[in-house]
Amino acid sequence: MIHSSLFTSNSNRIKVCLRRIVTVGMALLVLSMVVRTFDFVYVKEDNWTRILWHNYYKTENIDNVFLGSSHVHCDIDPFILDEMNGMDNFNMSIPFMRLNGAYYVLKEMTVDHDIKNVYLELYYLPSTGEQGDVMSDVSLQWNWYITDHMRFSINKMQLIASMCSKDKYLDTFFPFIRYREHVFDTPYIAEQLALKTSDDYKNYKLRYENDKGEPTLEYRDKGYHYNTGVMPEYVLAYPQQIDLRTEGVMPPNTEAYLRKIIEYCQEKDINITLFINPIYEIQILSTIEYDSYHRQVLAVANEYGVPFYDFNLCKSEYLDIMHRENFADAGHLNSVGAELFTPFLWQVLSGDATANKEYFCESYEQKIMLDAPETYGLYYTYEGDMREYTIASNRETEIEYKVTILPEEGEERIVQDFSVNKEFELQNDEHGMLTIVSRLKEQPETQHTLEIKY
Repeated sequence: MIHSSLFTSNSNRIKVCLRRIVTVGMALLVLSMVVRTFDFVYVKEDNWTRILWHNYYKTENIDNVFLGSSHVHCDIDPFILDEMNGMDNFNMSIPFMRLNGAYYVLKEMTVDHDIKNVYLELYYLPSTGEQGDVMSDVSLQWNWYITDHMRFSINKMQLIASMCSKDKYLDTFFPFIRYREHVFDTPYIAEQLALKTSDDYKNYKLRYENDKGEPTLEYRDKGYHYNTGVMPEYVLAYPQQIDLRTEGVMPPNTEAYLRKIIEYCQEKDINITLFINPIYEIQILSTIEYDSYHRQVLAVANEYGVPFYDFNLCKSEYLDIMHRENFADAGHLNSVGAELFTPFLWQVLSGDATANKEYFCESYEQKIMLDAPETYGLYYTYEGDMREYTIASNRETEIEYKVTILPEEGEERIVQDFSVNKEFELQNDEHGMLTIVSRLKEQPETQHTLEIKY
């Protein structure tokens, strides 16, 4: 009787335990279905990132990974690389990717694939100043591009812990909560449902065409962003970028993740190379003391003995890419630029580090002085009700400028006659067409004209 009683008692406890497990399992299943439904109805996804992650998870083999911001998926054609190196190359790039995101994405990729080479692109804006702090609210929003589509794993949980404080966990774990202001917004809900029931959405397709049916922008496998757009000359008025003299360069927690990425690769016997893709001159010229960022990255690279190539410092005789027809905008190459840049990129990445020094200047200041005198456009800041403009050129005293404006309302007027002065002001609420005629001070017969909307 005692044995039978013990058996019955154990059996009952097992049944109770099983019922609890089933109950918890069912509750989790229901919760998962509810969350997925709310996400489907409310979350306004970045379609590019959604397709990228889908494409990544169905990719069978990756040898070389190019990690970084949108400068990777716009500027580098992995299909050209496949032909050149006979390996499987993949652009695992997220818009404005932070280095804590890059670290945990890399760790996840080494679980899924036998990665042989890591090429880490280090676009300076996501890694400098206030927004370069990997724990900032700005960084959090860009890291959501990763956590919203990355499968559940230890690396995903560690990334979440690294990118936000506890008060942001709900927004991070349950994306629909970020859209709570739309809970009863019928037009918004209808818009999301129309998008997410479309064939393109269901088939992970992103493609825009011209009148001839040719692609103008398209997601192509391996994380490649095909784009035929060309930066028009008349929009070359650019907001001034970060001032690295006053806002500092890479914050300590961001530099710490750069070191973690390098150390992780070295521990795993994975080759790692650091690089920065070319940016149109107007953006670099509008960044004060860009060289300070270059020096900081170079110091870390030298400390660990890894290669670092900044293609903004590449001599034009080797990479003649600073022409508008190669750029979709000031920060990104188009498909023509990618076709030009990718072969040279691989020539450098696969070459001897010592021999590669011939291709590069030691600083950006040195690089622009080697180039022919050129005027690229304008950059500006706001001061009260005025816009303070600076002419973006690669010379301080050798070029003279005549500036004329034709307001939308009003008559054409001269802002300044030929002068080496590069700065002027306009009312912030005034708009129209601005013309810059530039000429060499010692050769006034040679003139170049830019027409820019302001």
